[in-house]
Amino acid sequence: MAGGLCSTFCRLLGMVLNDSYLQLRQQTLDLNDEGRAYCVCHSIKGGCCVPDLSMLPEDQQLIREAVERGDISAATVRRAQARAADESVDRCPFLGDEYECTIYPYRPVVCIQHGNGGLPKDKATALRAMERPGKRTIRLRDIEQFSCTACGERNDDNDRIPLSVVGKSVAILVTIQNAEQHYGKHRMNDFIAEHFSEI
Repeated sequence: MAGGLCSTFCRLLGMVLNDSYLQLRQQTLDLNDEGRAYCVCHSIKGGCCVPDLSMLPEDQQLIREAVERGDISAATVRRAQARAADESVDRCPFLGDEYECTIYPYRPVVCIQHGNGGLPKDKATALRAMERPGKRTIRLRDIEQFSCTACGERNDDNDRIPLSVVGKSVAILVTIQNAEQHYGKHRMNDFIAEHFSEI
């Protein structure tokens, strides 16, 4: 949903989401498209779909309203409820049997961000990546915190990705972290238990 369509998409569906969230979501979708050629995702089945992942309040609103409209089926929600309550399930409750995301158009921003770089070990490099990346690249060994830990463990340390992609990734990750500090961490499993008890 790139090219400025995220905001239009949400408004056409009658969602009232704050503009800063819509901008963050759109930037993350754009980065996902731009960074596809350099994506460090190794397509580990469900590797980044961790249980009880962190969400923004607006992520929750997006999913809740999609359920209310029927865009996410009651059966999908009931399955997720059962998985969220099962301590043996070590993946996101909304991950399907074939490792597909069952709420893909409405997945949280942090899920869209997975596979698009991470935070460099050197903070000066992180700042340079955001402010003036130019055409430089960075080795994967110099990234401290990957967007997806599972894929980060399988990367060739000598591979390189453009600093411009990393810079956008850093800006998005920092924005998500700042929002979590402001709002507190909202967890997927708690969200499912609290908001869909009557389905």
